[in-house]
Amino acid sequence: MDKRGQLISLDVVLSLVLLTFALAYAFRVAETNFYVLKQEELTYETKAVGSAAAELLVTVPETTCEVTTLTGENFHITNCIDTAKLSSATFSFDKLGIDTSRFDARIEWSAGSIGNPVPTDKTIYSEKRVVIIKPGGLTKSDLEACFSGSTCTEETITIYVWRR
Repeated sequence: MDKRGQLISLDVVLSLVLLTFALAYAFRVAETNFYVLKQEELTYETKAVGSAAAELLVTVPETTCEVTTLTGENFHITNCIDTAKLSSATFSFDKLGIDTSRFDARIEWSAGSIGNPVPTDKTIYSEKRVVIIKPGGLTKSDLEACFSGSTCTEETITIYVWRR
């Protein structure tokens, strides 16, 4: 019998085994790259939602201090947080642009907090802002005293955002 046919068969079998290993390795590398890209996308989305929420926290009327004037033309001051509004039962993180069906959040300041506890097993985006914190609104005289530096103190408020 000719041994040449057996060698060709053995070459084909070894080639198929090597091809299978090469394809399995290529699929594993592709799957790993896809997973890394998906994680980066989720992290970026959480960062975008958290950053937007931090900006809205210090600018929207639902959280900022309202200044009452004698003329009745009240206005809101950015970077002045009314903690009474944050602590009220009507406050919702939806007002900060957070889709509460997909994300969760917490806001902390020196004298209090609102929201769920920060988890330890999730990717969390946090941002700190230096603000003036007042429980309730301001009057014009409060604002003038604040500008002179006698009644208002700076404080840090932190917002945490994570995926549910």
